[in-house]
Amino acid sequence: MKKLYYVLSTLLPTILLAELNPPTDLSFEDIRSNSVVLKWKDNSKSETGYKIYKGDELLFVAGKNVTSFKDINLAPNHTYKYTIKATDDVPFWSAINSKKDTFTTDDTTLAFDLFNLNGAQKDWVGVFKVGATLNRNNLLGWSYINTKEHTNIEINNIYTNGGHLSIGEYQAVLFYNDSYKAENRTYFDVKDRVYGKKGDFVVKRYNGDNYNVYHSEDVLDAPVVIFLSGYTQKIRDYVALMEFIASQGYYVIGLSDSYYAKDNVNLLNLLKDAKKREYADTSRVSVVGHSLGGAYSFHAMRAIKKSGYAQKRDSIIELDGWFALEMTADDMKKLDTTALIIQYGGVGSKEYITKNGVREIGNFQDPKINLAVYYMLQQNKKALRVINGGNSHGYQRGGLADYDEFLKKRDLLDPVHAFLEYTLKDDLNAKDIALRDDYKGVEDYVKTDDLTYDSGCLYYKNNINNYCDLNHILANEKWWDR
Repeated sequence: MKKLYYVLSTLLPTILLAELNPPTDLSFEDIRSNSVVLKWKDNSKSETGYKIYKGDELLFVAGKNVTSFKDINLAPNHTYKYTIKATDDVPFWSAINSKKDTFTTDDTTLAFDLFNLNGAQKDWVGVFKVGATLNRNNLLGWSYINTKEHTNIEINNIYTNGGHLSIGEYQAVLFYNDSYKAENRTYFDVKDRVYGKKGDFVVKRYNGDNYNVYHSEDVLDAPVVIFLSGYTQKIRDYVALMEFIASQGYYVIGLSDSYYAKDNVNLLNLLKDAKKREYADTSRVSVVGHSLGGAYSFHAMRAIKKSGYAQKRDSIIELDGWFALEMTADDMKKLDTTALIIQYGGVGSKEYITKNGVREIGNFQDPKINLAVYYMLQQNKKALRVINGGNSHGYQRGGLADYDEFLKKRDLLDPVHAFLEYTLKDDLNAKDIALRDDYKGVEDYVKTDDLTYDSGCLYYKNNINNYCDLNHILANEKWWDR
């Protein structure tokens, strides 16, 4: 397979005017065969925009306070140098920026920011396919502007597909005075909103005795996902889930329970090795854990962040997990990560499994465990999702031999995929799915629950107030030995 190489310059921009502070921390994300996302830090309060140069050519003028741009015109085996310059002479350039890099086939409204406009009565923005000739026949949607100031504009009269754009690459173009002469433009993608489907990337696999590494050689600087297995489970029991995540453009490292010790040495060594590789971006890390792996996922993330990884993005997914071991309630509050806790068994929802109209205990984790962990996390950075989960604590298991059957588990795969896209790739389209919160249903359920479980909160079954104080039931207390 042909490898694609990019040398992307991170030279600091030159200062055009003395009072302008140049942007810093130029970085490159979501590197694909024909595109790359540039991101930088806005350090100036007086700029009116940012000029983006590709080599010596002025490629684009972004507006005030904008900190990202997607270049969709790359070719394999080429070297590119980018320079970003803060400027206050944008009055010579009107600027337009898409509110999102990606819209979806569900969207009926496209939103944009505009700066330093001409102010004529018939200045307007039109939407076209990338590469299309700018004329009336190719116009897909439009709106007049009627202002000279910074403004937001929404285009909701789209002509195709009953008011929707099809999957593809598009440009929103700014025109003056009812003309078809382009003054500036911004690019955006339209993708299928559906999450949880098999990804587009071919996955390369390394299967060891205690850990696996899955990734695609077509994706450079992919966010890293650490997967921690359940108690006594081998990492090979989870290969279908790791294959699914890697196919979405992630660098996946899976560890068996015997390999992620309390000191996290093996985990950190694998991250150290990944950092050396062009395929992994260790500044964006999520920890996904099942059962006991979920219990250690918070402790693992704390060690990862303390070791200098996950500086840009971090998150945790706990799959039918246990108590947050090696963490106190105070540790949990200070962790400052975004977490998705997935409760199996349909607890407290219409999906709750019944037999002849009677609630049935399944082989899934005590919901009071997940609820208590949820309480300890930062407000507004968490979600507790309830799924049926096949009434089985091992619902996420699967191998490549039955991969097609595994892909039917959309109740699990949809939120996992959306959550990773939202927390590690800034996909705002995924937010509603990623952070759908069912905690109230679980809370109402456990307050009246008279059932017992094979493991979990048997000792605290009827004392929710005591149960929710994790200080005495988390790590080092060994409450299960009482």
